[in-house]
Amino acid sequence: MVPDLFVKARRRRNLTFGAWPLLAGRSATDPWPVRPAVSVTGGAVLLGLVGWFFGELAADTGRVGVSERVAAAAQSLWPLAVAWASWGSRRWRR
Repeated sequence: MVPDLFVKARRRRNLTFGAWPLLAGRSATDPWPVRPAVSVTGGAVLLGLVGWFFGELAADTGRVGVSERVAAAAQSLWPLAVAWASWGSRRWRR
């Protein structure tokens, strides 16, 4: 059995990774992933995927692994997209 402390920490991590794009939105002149509209959309999608995972976990269905992998992949790819776009826009500003 997994300790409760681990489960609570994992839930907080998933929610934090899902919510950070909501706080990253700046101005319309920034790279596309940190523009307000894109950040809100990205945060909503990530939180939706985390919600799907939590729903599957609570319902104890056979799709827990799939939902966890999809949410984890999205949470990994979003920071990569932000870093790549920021690097590319900074490179072209010089």
